[in-house]
Amino acid sequence: MFGLGEGKLEIVLPKEDFKVGEKITGQVKLTLNSEKQANGVKLKLSMQKSYMMDRRMGGEGFRAGLDDRARRERMDVQTVFQKEIVLAPAGKFSGTSSYDFEFDTSELSQFVEAGAVLGMDAFLDIPLSLGFRQSKALVISR
Repeated sequence: MFGLGEGKLEIVLPKEDFKVGEKITGQVKLTLNSEKQANGVKLKLSMQKSYMMDRRMGGEGFRAGLDDRARRERMDVQTVFQKEIVLAPAGKFSGTSSYDFEFDTSELSQFVEAGAVLGMDAFLDIPLSLGFRQSKALVISR
């Protein structure tokens, strides 16, 4: 982990709401006050879907012997899309650098429902450290 003032990482986007088929273009800006050895600068994209589960009591995960007609609802979350983009390979990083990226949202067309959220996580991958990172949530719609 690094102390305050050692640097920062920032995701810069022109907007945070996109339609399926649009390209998301942006930059990851990294500012370091001292040199760091790292496994690269990376951008992870992910989309999750939430849905209600309706299970009969007595089934998997429930105690046997209860009335089988009783039901229990719970929220489940499933990751439906994941992608990692390497913006810079492993090496030494220092000073201020910018890394451009582009992602075509048409890759998400089969997963997008009303107001779908695409998680974006940019980070400097430093072994055995939390390093520098920033996350954003983008709205993707039809």
